[in-house]
Amino acid sequence: MAYDRNKEYRLFISHCWDYNEDYYKIEEWIDDSDINWKNMSIPVHDPKDTSTDSELKTKIENNIKGSSLFIVIAGMYVASKNRYWINFEIDTALKYGKKILAIKPRGNERLPEKIQDNADLLVNWNSTSIIGGIKDLL
Repeated sequence: MAYDRNKEYRLFISHCWDYNEDYYKIEEWIDDSDINWKNMSIPVHDPKDTSTDSELKTKIENNIKGSSLFIVIAGMYVASKNRYWINFEIDTALKYGKKILAIKPRGNERLPEKIQDNADLLVNWNSTSIIGGIKDLL
């Protein structure tokens, strides 16, 4: 299936609330592109009223299941508190057969094996690479 600018795509951007700047920058780049999209992520400003980790897992799983593409910023994986959630999200994307776009942060030479082994495409941290990668995988 090829990218169709008239179709709405549902994108899940994996992120840690501690790294909102990166998440919002990707969101801005997608908004500034010609991609017609719905954001399936769960950002800090819209936490979906979850009170337990189990409820949050269910909401994340449902959102990934309903998405067209899973996007992960590889640099967020490093912090151990993020690793659990990113592993869960990657495993969920794989469970539902979602393509995975991995974004390599500026200056990173090594990437976590979990991301390297499962990414369908790895792109650099810039708007052209990210938007092109999204379109290539849709």
